[in-house]
Amino acid sequence: ITLLATVLFAAGPIYSSAAALAGLRRTLADSPPAETTVQVALYGTPAEVSAVDRDVRSDLQAALAPLAASIARDGRGSATLAIPAAPDSTQDDHAVLGFLDELPAHARLVDGAWPAASASAAEPLQVVLLDAAASALQMSVGEQLDLSAPGIDGPTAVPVQLVGVFAIDDPADPYWYADEQLTTGVVTGGGDRVIGPFLTAPEGVL
Repeated sequence: ITLLATVLFAAGPIYSSAAALAGLRRTLADSPPAETTVQVALYGTPAEVSAVDRDVRSDLQAALAPLAASIARDGRGSATLAIPAAPDSTQDDHAVLGFLDELPAHARLVDGAWPAASASAAEPLQVVLLDAAASALQMSVGEQLDLSAPGIDGPTAVPVQLVGVFAIDDPADPYWYADEQLTTGVVTGGGDRVIGPFLTAPEGVL
């Protein structure tokens, strides 16, 4: 999984040394708060990311003190999941599964509801899709889909249920950090499509 923490006000990488932190603070002081962001990337298994998530956010807030900022996590699986092909399809479609903090503050539901954590592992993951992604898959709220995750012992089914469809308020919002996958929902390359992210509750990914 890739976890990207975005601080919605300042720009520049964060490093652990005192000199780097001093440089970051100088950058923050010189940057218009409404125009810039800080992004911190963390790569690892879901268990590894979950184990350090709280500490990373705490250290990030401490590094930025005394400035106040909102930290929004973007967690996505590093590997795409196969989407069952429609009978008349000539494309290979793949899905991205993940979560976004503060999504309801930057997007609006056009149908359904925001996802909640599943009550048990036997239930499908509740997910929402950008309207363009739902349209590309011809999926409606309430429908279920079995995504397929690659594995050493063969593919594993990842059942999901579409509980909501949303539209983006402002694609230029720094929250989306100009990510084509997030803002369009469908990215095509070499004749294949990557659709999503299929966004669920953080508990469904971490």
